[in-house]
Amino acid sequence: MKPRASINVWPQETTYIASEKHFSTNINAGWQKLNDYYKRLDDNVVYVAAVVLHPRMKWRYFKTKWSDHEDWLSTWKAELDKFWRHNYEHKPGLTPVNSAGTDSDSGGKSVKHAADEWSDGEDSGLDQLEQYLSEQPDRSYSSADSPIRYWLARRKNWPQLAKMALDIYAVPAMADEPERLFSQAGNTVSARRRRMSDHTVASLMCLKSWQSSGMITIDKSLFERAIEATNDVEGKIVDVGDQASL
Repeated sequence: MKPRASINVWPQETTYIASEKHFSTNINAGWQKLNDYYKRLDDNVVYVAAVVLHPRMKWRYFKTKWSDHEDWLSTWKAELDKFWRHNYEHKPGLTPVNSAGTDSDSGGKSVKHAADEWSDGEDSGLDQLEQYLSEQPDRSYSSADSPIRYWLARRKNWPQLAKMALDIYAVPAMADEPERLFSQAGNTVSARRRRMSDHTVASLMCLKSWQSSGMITIDKSLFERAIEATNDVEGKIVDVGDQASL
């Protein structure tokens, strides 16, 4: 993919204002930074895989956006196939939480396993990735819906492919949240908490992140009981100290 070239923000017909020259410099510097990130898309197939493994989009998105770049499409199809075969196809997959034939999806609907469409995955002559791509896009999902529920529901029939999808979607799309988490960890480990182990700090930050995102809800009474228990212990320590001084 070729990066976008710098732009001339001062057309010849526009009167040049020397005092505003910094606008041209700033805009071109912005384009250069965007080009740096844009070129990184060529460094890893994961960016493409994250789109293709979305049940609503698959290759349809790239066929639309890259309609005038068939060479890009063929290149990334080969790269995705290579990534799948080398890293996941013949390795242990995910084990489903239950053995039922259906799992509950985020929308409250029942999601049928791939086996409903393929009586026998081996007889189809297609591997898991090929089976997934041969199906029509799932229109019950919008492009804004998370595909994680979809892949959780297919761990039984496509264990290796589900593992690949969930591994990819576990990667943060941006570094903002991890950086924010580091800052929060610094605030958590105050001068009076320096003896906490790295495992304890990691557990605290994980729980805080899950609670902030709505993944879990921690009962406030748990904290109230913990504070009461701490106060009781501190009170007993003070009593022991007072008795020892007598």
